Parts: sequence; structure tokens; C-alpha cells
Amino acid sequence: MIVLCTNLWNHHMGPVCREMARLDGADFKMVLSEPLDMLERIEGGRSDWKASASGGEPKTEPAAKAAPCVAYEGLLPPQEPWIVQPPRTEADWQTGVYNDLIWTADVAIIGATSRYAWRTIRKRVWAGKLTFFMNERFFRTPRDWKYWLNPRRLASWCRTHLLLSPANVHYLTMNHWCADDLAFFRACTGRTWRWGYLVAVSDAPTPKPVREKVRIGWCGRFLRLKNVCDILQACSSLENSLKRQIEVTLVGDGPEKENLVRLTHELGLDDQVRFLPFMSSADAKAFMRDLDVYVFPSGRQEGWGAVLSEAMDASCAVVANEAAGATLELVKDGVNGFTFKDGDIRTLTRRLDALIADAALRRKFGLAAWRTMQEWSPAVGAQRLTALIDAVRSGHTPRTPSDGLCGLIR
Repeated sequence: MIVLCTNLWNHHMGPVCREMARLDGADFKMVLSEPLDMLERIEGGRSDWKASASGGEPKTEPAAKAAPCVAYEGLLPPQEPWIVQPPRTEADWQTGVYNDLIWTADVAIIGATSRYAWRTIRKRVWAGKLTFFMNERFFRTPRDWKYWLNPRRLASWCRTHLLLSPANVHYLTMNHWCADDLAFFRACTGRTWRWGYLVAVSDAPTPKPVREKVRIGWCGRFLRLKNVCDILQACSSLENSLKRQIEVTLVGDGPEKENLVRLTHELGLDDQVRFLPFMSSADAKAFMRDLDVYVFPSGRQEGWGAVLSEAMDASCAVVANEAAGATLELVKDGVNGFTFKDGDIRTLTRRLDALIADAALRRKFGLAAWRTMQEWSPAVGAQRLTALIDAVRSGHTPRTPSDGLCGLIR
């Protein structure tokens, strides 16, 4: 039996788990560890929440600070036979089947998990049972040696090193930078595998008709780390003849929205840029299918960036910050999109210039992007992960592409 334990349901994890459950002979369970009373508060928009990848306390903020967010959509899980519904309360966790499933599983895959599961997870690791951890990264920003002079941080390094060092522990990195973090902890050498958020993919590429104006877009939560201001700065730097050929739509809500609206006015882009409010996941995908170009300016602080995957599946010509987690895995510069260095507005402007002027290039990149996502689909992910698990359990060398899903990183 394969058990995947994570804190909550989300629409990015669902597709690959559903494919795992569909495989012939599969005995797959998804255990949701966050008590339902917490999830209902999130779903109702009455609290903000941050996931813990190390068993820490959930963090809540007053309702006045809460705002609609794509990440909070659909957290209450569907009724599926392979989903172990979350406990109603913390007390229910202690008396339910959750710890038993994690302990007795032939293979456990551990994502960001609430604190209630960690005693059983550690017990499982020390007992030598095959365990895969799955996470985006340990550090949002690089840490130099001075950071670790603090005794508590040094103790944290030691705990992480000891937890991930046993030969029965493997790691699925949902971010290119996570492998560097594991090297820093001197853990999982020869047991670090490429993974990511595997969004549902379409059966065919999306046609992109040539229109009077090139439609450029972005979708997400307006946070400083998203670097949405880079899009505005780049559009402002375009020649006037190109500015008249674009229609830029920014979708979402968040604390930076007011500043971005003000910047749009200051840069004289009121005729080119419009803002739309938060959309559901389904509406956001429809929005992307109607775009010609998708700009993904998030930098290293972006763990993965599933929105880039969705834009590529929608056959958009993408221009992506090369420092973001998903960019490093999905986008090959000049092949299925363009990349630019973090903060390099001049290069971003040149990339937009080229795409605005060349409809054939947009179509070429869009088709190549869609084909890339066929190799990063939930079905492919489920097959390769199962093959990887079978190979590890039998002591054989996994036969997976080194630069694709479940490829060996280090």
C-alpha cells in the first residue's frame, strides 16, 4: 500500500493522486492530516493559514487581514474512496486510523503535514521503512554560514540531517532549488528525484487566432514576491508602436494591488492595462486559454508556480523568470518559451518585443509549451512514480529520464 500524507486537499495535488488510484493493482490512499475545523475556517475566509512542512503550529490571522486567495480554493476534499477524510478535531486524529495508515504503509510519501502526524513519521523512518519526503524547498532565500551560528538553528540542521540521512529515505523535490538545500544538509545523496505540481492537462493544444491586439496576462495573488511590477515596467519600456498593439490583463487580489494600480497610472499604461478580481481555478484556466502571452515574473521565492504549468498547457507563449522553481524545470529558453534573469527588465522587454511582433513565434512556443506539459502530466507522473517506487523496493536502477519527472537529480 502507498500512502500519501499531506495537510490538506488542493486542486494541484488532486490530479496526480487520482491517477495513482486508477493504476492497475494500485492500493493508494491519500491521508489529509489537518483537522476539518481548521479547514472550514480557511474555506470560509475567516482566517489566513500557512502550511507547515516540519510539523509546526498553523498560523492564523484575524479575519480583517484575510483576503480571497487561489490557494484557499477547494480545500475541503471531495468524497473519493482513496481519500481518507481529515479528522474533525485534533482529538479525532489521535483516535482515528490516520497514524495506523502512515505506520503500516509499504511506502509513505510525506508532503507538508500538520504536527499531529510527525511522531509517527519519525518512528517510521527510524524503523527503516521506505519513506519519500516531498517538498518545494527548505529556504526561500539562501542562507550563509553566519545564519547557522544560532544554537537553535544549528540544532535544526542536525535534526534535519539525521531525519533524511537513512538509506530508506528518498526525496521528491518540487523545486529546482530543493536539491541544493538537501546538499547543504548532506542528505539524500543518490536518493533525490525530480518532481513538481502536476496540473491537469488538456488533450489538444489551444488555437491562438491572430487578433488586432496581442493579449498578455498574469494571474495570481498580488504579493511583492510575485514581481508583478516587472511586467508593468517592461510594458512601459516598449516602443509606442508596440504599446498600441498590446492588451495586458492582471487577475487577482492581494496587498500589492493598490500599489500596482497606482504604478500603472504613473507609467501611463491606463489604456493598455486592466485589473480583474480573483477568479476560480476553472475561470483562471479559461482566461489563460484566451491569452497569447503569459508573463511569469516570480523569482526564487516562488516555490514552484503551478500557474506557469497551467499557462503552458493553455498553449501560451511564456516569458518566465529563470529563478522560479517551475521555470528551471519546464522552460527551455528559445525552445518552448523565453526566460530572463531575476530583475532584468531590459531582457524582459526585449522578449515581449519579439513575441508581440511575431505571431508565428508565439504559436511555435505555445505548441512546444503544450507538448512539454504532456510529459509533466498527472498520468505520466503517476506511472513514473510507481515505477520509481517499484525499482527502489526491488533494488534496481530506475529507468527514468534524468531531465524529466522522477529523474535522479543528485
